[in-house]
Amino acid sequence: MKTLASVGLSSKDETVLKSLLDLFGTKTRDHWVYANWDHADAIVLDMDNSEAVAQWHNSDEMRRRIPIALSGEVSSLSESYHLPKPLRAAPLISVLNLIVENGHHSATAQFRGPEQGSAPDDADVDQADSLAQRIKSCDARFVRVAFHRGKLFLDRQNRLCATSLSLEQLSGLIAELSEDVEISESESVFPDEEAGMEWVADKPFLWLIGISGSEGRLLAGLAPDSRLRLLRWPSPVLIRRSQDFMTLCALMSRKSGITLDEIVASSEVSRDRAIAFINAASLIGSITAVTANAESSQSRAPSSSGVSKGLLAKIRSRLKV
Repeated sequence: MKTLASVGLSSKDETVLKSLLDLFGTKTRDHWVYANWDHADAIVLDMDNSEAVAQWHNSDEMRRRIPIALSGEVSSLSESYHLPKPLRAAPLISVLNLIVENGHHSATAQFRGPEQGSAPDDADVDQADSLAQRIKSCDARFVRVAFHRGKLFLDRQNRLCATSLSLEQLSGLIAELSEDVEISESESVFPDEEAGMEWVADKPFLWLIGISGSEGRLLAGLAPDSRLRLLRWPSPVLIRRSQDFMTLCALMSRKSGITLDEIVASSEVSRDRAIAFINAASLIGSITAVTANAESSQSRAPSSSGVSKGLLAKIRSRLKV
């Protein structure tokens, strides 16, 4: 069991927070209950309340708790878990799951809010594009991704990849935050392509880049409120070892599609994990956004395969989604 407190919230927001914990505290990866801040593992801090921010800065004991910054202005925050206003169930569940998933402990929590009376530094706000986004943004036929210990070449037109790296090695390189990555584009094959390097299907490599190189951010063009649907399930080789991926496949197979917030609220999959899956599916061309017209048309159309519908229903039932 973990405990959550709040500092500086209005009476209305505090009531909402307590109600959400009562309703959903047992649906997270660990059981969360409300408590006084001096007995709490984490604290929801209202960043729009200057007195609350001052109280936080002036209390060494309070700063030992895991901070969750509540604010209407994302740009005013840095290095913290964040909840947007108004308080909603899905973001709260996602943040609490992420704290448990990251294994953070209150005694070692670090937080740096904006200095009192100062404006946020633009350098702290801007973030470099994730590796997944950088790959997605490439327009040329050939792309070279150069790590310190190897290179990966992509032929986007023919959906092929050539590299001396194994999937395991590539995963390790992406996971190393200190690893510099240089991406180049060309309309012809790069001259430094190693002789004898075999061109193979690019899907396993693009999938790994999406899963390991998303940094918790959706690719451009994929809005959190978009209703997303899988066009086809990824290869079993890519998803068979992950219960989360099986759950996401079932959820995103609905004809009406599903939003990111709905995924987080209706499953035990963390927000970052869902984002990584969505980005990976986008990179390999297995996802689409469902429009209102398409959704309406599909709801009127008769089912073309009762067997397929029954199979998906059984899968969802087994996965409890």
